[in-house]
Amino acid sequence: MARPSWTRERSTHATPLRPSTPAASSRRRDIGADIGADAPGAGAVMTAAIGVRGASHLSMGLSQPSGIAVDATTVYFATSGDGKIHKVAIGGGADIELASGQASPASVLVDGGFVYWTNYVASG
Repeated sequence: MARPSWTRERSTHATPLRPSTPAASSRRRDIGADIGADAPGAGAVMTAAIGVRGASHLSMGLSQPSGIAVDATTVYFATSGDGKIHKVAIGGGADIELASGQASPASVLVDGGFVYWTNYVASG
């Protein structure tokens, strides 16, 4: 199956989700840049500027990413497949594990220096 062809365009204005600095943009991974990024079972946290065609990976190879929250500098997300909470700089880079051993984390929220999430534990 052929990968889609994306036109690379730059926004003329800064948005909270896509810093306009060249250094921040260069740390992001373009779609299709890494083989296996779209492999079955490999999830990703993505970013795209509003009104601009194309998207970039902030973090890849994730186990069922779910839930996402953003503050001025960081994107926070859960991976329910492996029970972890992560953060990654809004401009890209290595993600950092904040919590592990969670049952099935989702629905992430950031407020006042704290990260909150829900856990689903099946009964029975």
